Amino acid sequence: MCNWHPNPTSDWIFPESLRYDWLKSCAYGFGVAHAMIQWLQQCTWGVDTVGPLGYHMGISWLEIALAVMLHYGAPLPIKRKVAGVERIVHLSCMADVATHGVNLDEMTQNMYGIYRNVIALIPEQLHPTNLKLGKNRSLQVQGLGYGRRDSICDRLTQNNVGYLSWS
Repeated sequence: MCNWHPNPTSDWIFPESLRYDWLKSCAYGFGVAHAMIQWLQQCTWGVDTVGPLGYHMGISWLEIALAVMLHYGAPLPIKRKVAGVERIVHLSCMADVATHGVNLDEMTQNMYGIYRNVIALIPEQLHPTNLKLGKNRSLQVQGLGYGRRDSICDRLTQNNVGYLSWS
């Protein structure tokens, strides 16, 4: 799976210039929004949703969350109630993740929120128009958008600690 790439690839091209000033308004912070856009710029998109083994699938939000965390160099921000008000909390290391009891499901949900917030802020199209946003049934069968998966797989398996190796 790490070495699979969509074939044929879409002729859709990521916008050459973006108005990054919009990202200052991202609820989750400029840094993680910018990292997500930088990761999206590396993606290769297929012309349809046929993936490995002929299944019609897409990349999962968990994969996107892991890829963006690796690109960002830190865990994704989380939502927590502080004095009865929901706030965004930025985490800098795995100790913060443990302290707040964060799991991958929460990171996945937050990735979806970050993505929706960013695409609402940026006027340019950040993904091909044939891309459908939804839920995937499996991480084992994937297909549509792929960003540097080989390096993600390498980093997740190196030293048997993977993305949990932030200091």
